[in-house]
Amino acid sequence: DKYYYSYFWGGMPDLNYDNPVVRDSIYTIGRYWLEKGVDGFRLDAAKHIYPDHRAEDAHAFWEEFRTEMEKTKPNVLLLGEVWASTEVVKPFLRGLPSLFNFDLGYAIMDAVNTGKGADLAERHASILNEYLAVTEDFIDATFLTNHDQNRVMSELQDLDMARSAAAILLTLPGSPYIYYGEEIGMYGAKPDPNIREPMLWTYEPDQYRSRWSTPRYSTDVTVRPVSVQLEDPHSLLNHYKRLIAFRNQDTALTYGGLEPVSGMDERLVVFERTHAAGDRLVVHNLSVRWAKLAD
Repeated sequence: DKYYYSYFWGGMPDLNYDNPVVRDSIYTIGRYWLEKGVDGFRLDAAKHIYPDHRAEDAHAFWEEFRTEMEKTKPNVLLLGEVWASTEVVKPFLRGLPSLFNFDLGYAIMDAVNTGKGADLAERHASILNEYLAVTEDFIDATFLTNHDQNRVMSELQDLDMARSAAAILLTLPGSPYIYYGEEIGMYGAKPDPNIREPMLWTYEPDQYRSRWSTPRYSTDVTVRPVSVQLEDPHSLLNHYKRLIAFRNQDTALTYGGLEPVSGMDERLVVFERTHAAGDRLVVHNLSVRWAKLAD
């Protein structure tokens, strides 16, 4: 006749963060790893520290957590997963200054899938403005899909579309995150184990490949491994590598602001990355046909 709270499943009881001993224990664990040299934490399911109807208590907890961690390492990176709309996400920024941008991830994938991206930059700018209304001290954690979502290639089913999605992600502002295997075009769809299949380094026999599961989606037949793609200048992997190198070498793409360009053909994603060192006009064509930028 006794019960405990477990949001995700019965084998995963949730901690009682109303208990000060529990909170102190969490802070002790955090300090331990920071003192060991860890630079920060990726904090899963941060929205669910308390039930949804106690969202303000969750916000307050993460602010307290941040304060405690910064006592040990002032520049600690706290990256949170709050899988929700921008409106729900933004209050968490005071405690977790970097949060995964789910709304943007959905928007990029939808634009590439439909071939219509004219409003994409405006949607991102709107999200950033929502964040700025809460705090200027944040790092936008951008991504396409993660370990809980169907993989990019399984959603798009097209290598050129995957290239477009990568190009958009790596030219927009923020701190981009790439889910392992995304850069070689791995496949995967629910349930979760099929999204987390072993990374393909070389063809079998492969001494580096994990053996924890027999893959259903990403196999030697469906995906070219890293060793092969490295040798092909036109591979998806080298496409990612070029984009990352170009971004890292360009101040505007790395640190610049975002200025959407409106009134364009619906097939085009057009925006400026603005910076004192020089602006960059970025244009992505989501179709297989030529599109006119302007009259």
